[in-house]
Amino acid sequence: MKKYMKWIVLCVVTLPAIGYLFYPQSSAPTPVPPLSQYQSIATSSLPEPPQSHPSIVIKLDSNAEKIIQKSNELVQRKLDDALKKLDVEVRSPMTYQVPDMSKNFIPDKDTSVETPALNLLDEVQFRGVIGTGKNQTAYLSVADNLPFKVQVGSTFQGIKVIRISPDGIEIRKGKQTRLLKGE
Repeated sequence: MKKYMKWIVLCVVTLPAIGYLFYPQSSAPTPVPPLSQYQSIATSSLPEPPQSHPSIVIKLDSNAEKIIQKSNELVQRKLDDALKKLDVEVRSPMTYQVPDMSKNFIPDKDTSVETPALNLLDEVQFRGVIGTGKNQTAYLSVADNLPFKVQVGSTFQGIKVIRISPDGIEIRKGKQTRLLKGE
């Protein structure tokens, strides 16, 4: 701000001084001509306003009215059926199960001995199930990594999800099958 202070002061002082120097020095403003001078100018004529036309009325016979009424009834039935179907789907109870995650498996002492590689099916952990009916989604993790979601038929690391139920999830790799349950 200090850097620009010279320029600010210079502008504040010099701009009004320059304005007074070059301000026009006329004696009196020119008068505005009276309105009567402009009355002699010819104006173009405006077009006529649109004429009002009689409104168009379509008369339907009794068959057309019956067809319209019948189609309205059919549409109303379809909408009612769709609402009933949605109402049944929404009212079904939503299942949600999460296993107990409070258990900590921390060894008593630090060992630098590496453990042998476990079977991948044994490393899969069940985290929870969300959803109803056919829309169930399970959350799994492998070897304490971040959970990911799967559905029936999903495949991850060569493991296929066979079945998801509120009680747990069944997974298969090759000929081995494992049922993971919540605790």
